[in-house]
Amino acid sequence: MTALMNNIIKNMVTLLFILIGMGCNFQERENKLLEYYFTKPLPDTVPILFFPEYLDIEKNIRDITFSTDYKEFYFTQITNDTFIMTSKYKSGKWTKPSIASFSGFSADFEPFISPDNNSLYFASMRPSRNKPSMKLDIDIWKVQRTNSGWSKPILLDNTINTNCMEYYPSISKKGNLYFGRNDSALTRGDIYFSSLKNNNYTTPEKLPETINLQTTSFNAFISPDENYMIFSNYIQENEHWHSDLFISYLDENGNWKMPINLGNNVNSKGNELSPWISYDRKYLFFASTRMDTSGLNMKYNIFWVSTSAIENFD
Repeated sequence: MTALMNNIIKNMVTLLFILIGMGCNFQERENKLLEYYFTKPLPDTVPILFFPEYLDIEKNIRDITFSTDYKEFYFTQITNDTFIMTSKYKSGKWTKPSIASFSGFSADFEPFISPDNNSLYFASMRPSRNKPSMKLDIDIWKVQRTNSGWSKPILLDNTINTNCMEYYPSISKKGNLYFGRNDSALTRGDIYFSSLKNNNYTTPEKLPETINLQTTSFNAFISPDENYMIFSNYIQENEHWHSDLFISYLDENGNWKMPINLGNNVNSKGNELSPWISYDRKYLFFASTRMDTSGLNMKYNIFWVSTSAIENFD
């Protein structure tokens, strides 16, 4: 009986270690999903073009977002028209980028997939039931996953969308919404926050001056846990205005700290905007008009860089 019990215990311990090992391997695979789907070179502390052999870098492309399994991504492509494009990983390769099912009719841009992977928010100049003839306004819309793909676009209600322009949505794990809004005179833009309560958004609040600096702050990425934010702000250097990326952390009292410029490892003399951090926190994606090797400013293209390039990245 003692020998039998010893064998049972040994087998249970062995099984436990196997399960723990499987769990660790699974976690390791989860953390390396992005690296699995994209071949080397992977970026280090110097930003490199994202997927240049695949995306048309002769066009303006920006605003990238991934599904949580990294098997699909969406981005904005600007030519004569502005559409949201998508590519999906199928049968061991990426499909040719095509217009997303919900886009292609009006100017659509700035997609963002929610952390639960069930919704995609975006900005659009499409007319709506509230503004059937107003095509110069920008509102925030969303689509939801269904068994057959994305739903028809849903206009967020008037709590979020106003006669001003609303754009660049970013969603936290709690469903809280961070977005940009221009004032009625279109003289500046600011970053706003709205919490999700009982499936409804509360009246948006403009974030404090530590985020909304003297010049326009825009295109804010909120971390899933809402403990840091990366956003763009205009700065002046040698009488030249351009936008840089900044990061701000939430302190222990729930206040946003003074933002830190991401520095020359990320920012250039061109414009940097549209940040997005991978779910494993390893990579920062952003759009830039940084100079090419000939010294000319490029069109907007998507770059990625290791988050180790961000000093004191928590």
